[in-house]
Amino acid sequence: MIKYIMKLSIIFILSLFSNLSSLHGYEKAEAFMVYLFEDRVKVLSPKNYHKNQSVIIENKTLTKVIGKIRNESGKVLKYVNIRPGEFKSVEVVIAKGHNIYFVPMVPSFQEVILSFGKRSYEVPSKK
Repeated sequence: MIKYIMKLSIIFILSLFSNLSSLHGYEKAEAFMVYLFEDRVKVLSPKNYHKNQSVIIENKTLTKVIGKIRNESGKVLKYVNIRPGEFKSVEVVIAKGHNIYFVPMVPSFQEVILSFGKRSYEVPSKK
């Protein structure tokens, strides 16, 4: 009986580790996740392209953020107004093979490219 329990325990432990090996050590999302900090912007990008894409922007600063999402040609797709500690979710239509940009206007940060297939990345603010 003890041998049987030990065998089951070993099988359980091995199956647990085999599941862990399939996990990746990086963050990923199904939508663009944009986190606004005082000194940087962190982005989690989706792996696969979707024509109708969600962009979730979270304001982790102490001030209200006003920004826009634009395409490569400069056309504004959405404007956002986010209070401190809150987030806003917007849907945008993206042409295949093109990128979109989040441009924080108040307070002013550098624009952030939102492109598919990247892992999490950070953009420092302009000084």
